[in-house]
Amino acid sequence: PCQNDLNSVTIISEKSIDGDALSTSLFLMGEADSQKVIDQFDNLEVRFINKDNQESTRRNHASY
Repeated sequence: PCQNDLNSVTIISEKSIDGDALSTSLFLMGEADSQKVIDQFDNLEVRFINKDNQESTRRNHASY
């Protein structure tokens, strides 16, 4: 099992294949280490929900 403080990762992206692959990868990486990966994509929004049900969002786009 994965050892981090996340319950879920949701990806909003232009291509569904990017979202599918990234949600699993970023969940395994954890929120703290994910920004380097997020920065490699255009038009991406990532929503993290931790085990305390607190949500945080990271964006790499102008707007949707």
